[in-house]
Amino acid sequence: MLNLSLKEVNSNILQVAPKPAEYSDIVELLAEITEVLSENGVEFRFEILGDKWDMDVYMDLLVFLEQFPSFSKMISTDEYERFELTFYEQGPQRILTFTNNISSLEVSCLSLSEWKPRFEKETLDKEETIRVLQEFRNDLMRIMKKYCPNLAANPMFNKWCGDLKLT
Repeated sequence: MLNLSLKEVNSNILQVAPKPAEYSDIVELLAEITEVLSENGVEFRFEILGDKWDMDVYMDLLVFLEQFPSFSKMISTDEYERFELTFYEQGPQRILTFTNNISSLEVSCLSLSEWKPRFEKETLDKEETIRVLQEFRNDLMRIMKKYCPNLAANPMFNKWCGDLKLT
């Protein structure tokens, strides 16, 4: 089962994002977002293959968000037979491979470190996985509006949100 969430540890806003600026690309904007969320104590929780992964908001969430539109498109359509979700940062150093089987997803993990997953493979219900991703997207939007509303309103971010195909 895939469990993916953002959790607010602090109910007080510790730092509000700076005024809107020009960003050269979406990764630069996403990096600003994850920095603000990290400084406000938001936690990124990721569980798959029987393990709760130790994830960092600033870098690991950024790496996930970079791939989120492609990942959501792969899962919600039958266009792709396989898709890799790569956590390349020091820490996780893992590659998840998802194989699309119409109503389910087969997932396996290649560890680039000594860590090994509890389960070698796992079958995920496709509809349940889409629901988890929808909830994650909604949590992200809610948390962003609280901690960095100006970044949530950025046109580049709105386009990125529009690329999230979760139907």
